[in-house]
Amino acid sequence: MKRSIPSPDWGTPRAVIANGFIFLSGTTSKHPDGYYLAADDIVEQTNIVLDRIEADLKAAGSSLDDVVKVTVFLRDIKQWKEFNETYLKRFGKNRPARTTIQAGGFEDGACIEMDVIAIVAESDSAGN
Repeated sequence: MKRSIPSPDWGTPRAVIANGFIFLSGTTSKHPDGYYLAADDIVEQTNIVLDRIEADLKAAGSSLDDVVKVTVFLRDIKQWKEFNETYLKRFGKNRPARTTIQAGGFEDGACIEMDVIAIVAESDSAGN
């Protein structure tokens, strides 16, 4: 069984829960008014993005400890070290598999976007 968690901002779901996993769409530090919180600051944006991911996972019955895969898109791969130090502090020793790539086309002020796959309780994945 599959269920979608709607996004208030765009036409695609914020997340999909299926077969015991939550697939969380790309997350940024974009404010609803269109600007980026902590513009051009990779450390602060990484923390903001992980805070948002953590809140979304909690609402779906999951947590950062349950994340099994992360995909990270960086505006500038030269910021990898700062990003990685922040990321490792947040995940501690329970680190998921990860792919990190430099991506083009970021809006002004944006440094990072992340999506995750996490385990979610079976009762939650069934929509209960």
